[in-house]
Amino acid sequence: MLALASRTPLNIEQLSQFKTQQGSFQTGIQGQGQLAQALSIVVNPVAQPIPQNSWDSATAFYNVAQRPVSAPAQPTYPWTQVRVWRSYTPYTSGSNVVTVYQDFNTQLTDQGYRLVSRNQRGNELSATYRGNNGTAQLYIRLVNGQFEVRINR
Repeated sequence: MLALASRTPLNIEQLSQFKTQQGSFQTGIQGQGQLAQALSIVVNPVAQPIPQNSWDSATAFYNVAQRPVSAPAQPTYPWTQVRVWRSYTPYTSGSNVVTVYQDFNTQLTDQGYRLVSRNQRGNELSATYRGNNGTAQLYIRLVNGQFEVRINR
């Protein structure tokens, strides 16, 4: 990018131009050294004579590039750090082993596991998963007013 400031109008037509066929900007200048030289030769005052110290220029260089697309971050869950994880969640009205299972099923599938089997008997539910890192067992049961959740990997 080039910025020019002058106390009087300047003629910079020879410095750069738009191509008519492609509609793109064209300049034959490469680097700051060539730019300074071109400015001292090409910048012509509209009204002669104009002292060289009555105008100034500044340049800035930018690279325009596409940002790399990164994969969305995988959520981390506390059970991913250990082989056997156990948690107790208080029972709330309207919840049951299936609603608790749905939450942990989502977590396991987020981590690359896929459901192999699921069994439910009353207030107990167990499920088996397979993934790239082996198998995972999910156990959920309602005991004494709270859900016990255990994941073995």
